[in-house]
Amino acid sequence: MKLTDDDKRHLQCLDKKCNLIRDRVSLCAKEFGNGAYIWGEGGIGKSYAVINQLDLLGTSYILHNTRLSPPSLFQSLEKHPKDVHVAEDVENIFTERTTMNLVRSALWGQRDKSGKQRRIITYGVHPVAREFEFDGQIIFTGNRPLHDIPELRALATRIPVIHLLATRPELIARMKSLALHGYRSNKGELTPEICCEVLDYLITVYPADRMYDIRILIRCFDDRIGSITLDKTISSSWRELVLSQVSSNVGTPATRQERIARERSIALELTGKKMSKKELLTEWQSRTDHKTLDSYYRRLRTLQ
Repeated sequence: MKLTDDDKRHLQCLDKKCNLIRDRVSLCAKEFGNGAYIWGEGGIGKSYAVINQLDLLGTSYILHNTRLSPPSLFQSLEKHPKDVHVAEDVENIFTERTTMNLVRSALWGQRDKSGKQRRIITYGVHPVAREFEFDGQIIFTGNRPLHDIPELRALATRIPVIHLLATRPELIARMKSLALHGYRSNKGELTPEICCEVLDYLITVYPADRMYDIRILIRCFDDRIGSITLDKTISSSWRELVLSQVSSNVGTPATRQERIARERSIALELTGKKMSKKELLTEWQSRTDHKTLDSYYRRLRTLQ
């Protein structure tokens, strides 16, 4: 396995998309923005791009990746009022009214005479209400666009929203690049040759209508290390283990938002292929549930 010229081109396209995320993170880290919302399908590198950039900048950050109640969010923002807060797929933030009120206050406020935006957060009931000024930033990652959730439209006016839309060829190129560097964990390591063997098999068993997930690839690498280490204990072959990883993840029904995002990605991918209208229809039908190209053109229009 090696990176072809097409792979390199797809990697450049994906890197350009990720660079926008990194630049937005840099602006937040240097206090030129109050936050950002970055969304896209799971396992395509959103959180990695955010965390990696903060680490490269040497910026301290507070990571939230479990359920946040209103009191816990208030306490965290109050304790770290000048830091960057990263909220990874913390869905309840967007569904609980009190939590959203805290977030809106943290992301916007009136400017004083000097031009400084004063973001005052209050919490509690008189006479024990607590109040402080928040000067930090909040970066969210998620799987749904804000405009699809009515309660979040106000949030979209306060911070920029970035959609990381990766195509299958771009993700294949990224996974090839990872495999060609080998893999190491605290449990062992795999040579590039073995990683490429795992990736080759993963690609053959992955359903054509599902987006690749880099996290699944990493778990397959871990399975391969385990099958080598526990050779006398495990009766299943490493291929059977890989297949079970795929089956247990891609069989989960997609939400409407996830399905639309996936179809946008497929439509974007197909526009780069030289096909007749008949070939395009056949490919579109094989990778989606749609029977005509009307839906294909609708998805393309949403990307313009």
